Amino acid sequence: MREDGLFSSAANSMVALAAKSGYRLAGFDSAGAMSVEVMSAAYSILDKFDTLHDYSNGFNDKPSIQGLLATLQIDTIGCGGCGVELVLDETFGPERLIPVGYSTIQWASNGKGGRYPTQEDGEINLNLPNVFIAEHNRNADEAYSVSLLRPGLTQTFQFTEFLEDTNRAVNRTGHSRLISTID
Repeated sequence: MREDGLFSSAANSMVALAAKSGYRLAGFDSAGAMSVEVMSAAYSILDKFDTLHDYSNGFNDKPSIQGLLATLQIDTIGCGGCGVELVLDETFGPERLIPVGYSTIQWASNGKGGRYPTQEDGEINLNLPNVFIAEHNRNADEAYSVSLLRPGLTQTFQFTEFLEDTNRAVNRTGHSRLISTID
């Protein structure tokens, strides 16, 4: 997608529009009512995801929540899905979310009619409770999702050919000369 200016512009525009919407956090107790305690715990976890509290290990590339959302949106637009891995700290509490590129995912059969994600041609098993994969724009008869921009692919090729033909025609006839003087 980075190589094609039209697709890159479309994807970045979609993400820029979606970035303004932000995100919402809600917490409910077991009875289904909004709970201040649950919301407090949720905001505490979100703060831990978003902020680096321990500087003793030096540089840390923990993405912010807004940056993570933008990365996941670009991946969904370009590949049709996205994934994250929940990284736990030494006390098994949530520390950060790391994006997993959907284009690197291969699905494997679990032998029970289901599937689970893998990477590197099945060498890396992602059948773990802390890996989450979401798909968008996947038909029931397809194993993988496809890009939201896929229907525009043929028009892009035609548009590129049109631009090349126009450029050739202008170069053949020569560029017009304009002489201007300033008095």
